[in-house]
Amino acid sequence: MHYGSNLSYSFLNINLYDLTKMCRLIDGSHFKEEQQMSFSLERIDDKVEFFEGFSLEEIEKKIQVQIDNNRALLLQVHSVQHHAFTHEKTGRPYYSAVVHFKAK
Repeated sequence: MHYGSNLSYSFLNINLYDLTKMCRLIDGSHFKEEQQMSFSLERIDDKVEFFEGFSLEEIEKKIQVQIDNNRALLLQVHSVQHHAFTHEKTGRPYYSAVVHFKAK
């Protein structure tokens, strides 16, 4: 699977204050168990992404990359909406799409 650098959410939230306190408690090879690091896992149920470009092939490639990225987050495509219009400055067709991802 391909993991892109533009993912909107993360699954793991580490409390850095607790992590810093834990690191200070390390004494040689002994670890004082007075402090514990906290983890917070959150599941993403819905995600909406927007795409635009001057060709359908360009948008299809962008959408496919995000489908692969979101598969790692256990999200699948729920719906796709697309629109086309003529760009004012270039006179070329311009395409946009909205993809709604939902949890599997």
